Amino acid sequence: MRFNIPLWVAALCAACAVPPPEGAAGRIHIRDRLGKYFDITHAVQQYGMQRAGFQHGIGINAFPKLENPAMLEAGDNGYPGRRQRGLDVIAARVGDDARSYAVDQVVRHEIVNDVIGGSHAAVAY
Repeated sequence: MRFNIPLWVAALCAACAVPPPEGAAGRIHIRDRLGKYFDITHAVQQYGMQRAGFQHGIGINAFPKLENPAMLEAGDNGYPGRRQRGLDVIAARVGDDARSYAVDQVVRHEIVNDVIGGSHAAVAY
């Protein structure tokens, strides 16, 4: 992935230079590329952190999460064969219930919310 550095720097500077939301007088904020404000007043006042030092990235919910994805069982169409190589997975097991998530799918979402063995689980990559 290539970044347009001048554009990225301009966007970062713009995010750090915006005024705080209404009703937030005296508070210190940063804003992500989607316009969401984050209050960093405590970090600046208590720990001496500088606004420019925050790495707020591309913003919250920039990657859509996977919610309770359908699972394939042996014999289902699309289930990988025994001799298939190169399929990396993240596996989780709670009691007798096991799940595996293909890394090539998870990498596009970064988090999977699922229920495993009756327990809610978040699988992150």
